[in-house]
Amino acid sequence: MNVWPTVEDLHRRYVHVGVYVAAVLGVAYGVAAAVSRDISLAVAAVILFLLAAFARWQMRHDRPRLDVLVGLAGLLLVGSALVSEPAILLSALLTYTVFAAAAAYLGGRWLSLWFGAAIMITAVVFILRLQAPPALTALAIGILVIGNGVGGLIHRETGSLLRSEAARWDALFSLAPNGIVVIDTDGNIVMVNERFVEMFGLVSTSDVVGGTLDRFIPERFRSNHPKHVRDFAMSSEHHRMMERRPVLHGMRANGEEFRIEISIANVTFDGQHALMAIVRDVTERLENLRRLEEMAESRLQLLASVSHEVRTPLTAILGFAELLKADTDLSSEEREAMMRDIASEASDMANLVEDLLVGARAELGELEVIQVPVNLEAQASKVLESLRVKAPV
Repeated sequence: MNVWPTVEDLHRRYVHVGVYVAAVLGVAYGVAAAVSRDISLAVAAVILFLLAAFARWQMRHDRPRLDVLVGLAGLLLVGSALVSEPAILLSALLTYTVFAAAAAYLGGRWLSLWFGAAIMITAVVFILRLQAPPALTALAIGILVIGNGVGGLIHRETGSLLRSEAARWDALFSLAPNGIVVIDTDGNIVMVNERFVEMFGLVSTSDVVGGTLDRFIPERFRSNHPKHVRDFAMSSEHHRMMERRPVLHGMRANGEEFRIEISIANVTFDGQHALMAIVRDVTERLENLRRLEEMAESRLQLLASVSHEVRTPLTAILGFAELLKADTDLSSEEREAMMRDIASEASDMANLVEDLLVGARAELGELEVIQVPVNLEAQASKVLESLRVKAPV
């Protein structure tokens, strides 16, 4: 659970304030219109209710459009000036100031300047347009001061939030064991971490920022990549594991391809919508998996071979044992020969078991290897002896 408010959270808070301002003023004008039967007050009430309803509907979106709300409030302000009703004009000024102050300090640096100037100029013009008694003029100036004070508070809270977000981004980027890249909705790279630079064989982050991801994608996959980025950016998904293809390929700066795994997420970066991808080099993992599969196959083959090697001497031992048990006409020499064969087969089985134990110790790294002389003639004779027919004729 995220305990830090995002810029979208601040948008929602200030749109919520604007909704209440417009709704309360709409109720007040509706009551006043019913009492005085003034059509201009009734029209103002309807417009304020529509503005509040639209703002409420905007709150259901992931990113409320404060610019649209400011535009509608501005139209209300202009219409109020044409009516020349001081009370309506003051309420329109208040509504406009709330939305414009929020948009000014949440919309980025250039919007702060232009919206701030627009608020001041518009407020001064319409205060003069009132041509009202000193009390109403003082009230209008008070609205202007309060509105800009609200904007200042928004600016301070937003600045603190953005600094906190920047610190979290820096910590995430510097400590992450995987490559991380952030791109804007146009596909341009705005930030990468050192692990990404190292993974793709680059020198520094300045070699990447401002470019696109095409240089890191093999040419045969590049044509479909922009569409995938746009589709995900416009989707309602928060994050996605790129598992539609069994293997994803990246390309290093030297043209070498390697296998990767990617997770992608919609994020807010520097107050703007962006996409963040976490890239993992899975070459070593897949190679280890291949080796494990080969080892499992080898063990299956070994098991089949051992089963055969064990079955052969066991068959001979059982055969000789049955003959010794059932045939009482065997000579002592024949019995001794069979006993020697049984002992030989049992010895072969013991040697096989010992070989298996040696192999197990080798896998565990516990095998001690020493050099000893080997009599190849004796070994060959032993093999030939094991292959001869053991059953008596």
